[in-house]
Amino acid sequence: MGSLDANPMSFSAFPGDKAAFEPLNPQDVRAYLHKAVDFISDYYTNVESMPVLPNVKPGYLQDELSASPPTYSAPFDVTMKELRTSVVPGMTHWASPNFFAFFPSTNSAAAIAGDLIASAMNTVGFTWQASPAATEMEVLALDWLAQLLRLPTTFMNRTSTGRGTGGGVILGTTSEAMLVTLVAARDAALRRSGSIGVSHLPRLAVYAADQTHSTFFKACRLAGFDPANIRSIPTGPETN
Repeated sequence: MGSLDANPMSFSAFPGDKAAFEPLNPQDVRAYLHKAVDFISDYYTNVESMPVLPNVKPGYLQDELSASPPTYSAPFDVTMKELRTSVVPGMTHWASPNFFAFFPSTNSAAAIAGDLIASAMNTVGFTWQASPAATEMEVLALDWLAQLLRLPTTFMNRTSTGRGTGGGVILGTTSEAMLVTLVAARDAALRRSGSIGVSHLPRLAVYAADQTHSTFFKACRLAGFDPANIRSIPTGPETN
């Protein structure tokens, strides 16, 4: 996070850091990760006693951290101190057992360790050649998911008899997944009708229950559906 000094002209607080820039020095990696793991362990030990919602006002962090980027990197211990004294007090603690908003926290010790290793490898799996293991792990994980959900084998990339006709990708958020699903459904409907091209989009209608998440309606707009053709179906005890 850099120097705590708010004066952009005095950002030479740690001039020794400019002697050598080694972001992946093995000794530093080991030392920093030990401290990070200690921080994480302490956080989970104490999170239950922390207030779930922070007692801060909008803009509080800009008043505590420097308004300008530092010229030199700060020592790791300084960054960890800022994390403890400035960032953590402004966190909404989703990991707290007292947190009941939105949806449950989906973390675990295994997930934290997995994220740590994945971040260290820093793989970008946009093609098979870019990372064969990452691509094939994604394919395998989705086939596992299809089996767990008892989906037809047409959803799978590989079946007991060989290569399947399904497959997919893991997306970053529900919003992304909603958009991709709508685009796939849109294009499938256009292909079936033999009407390819954006000029035929005004003819398409989308139906969804009135309890559908708001991201669905945003995704409809992004996918090019006319707002007048987005039909909301009322729900109630009689339509349960």
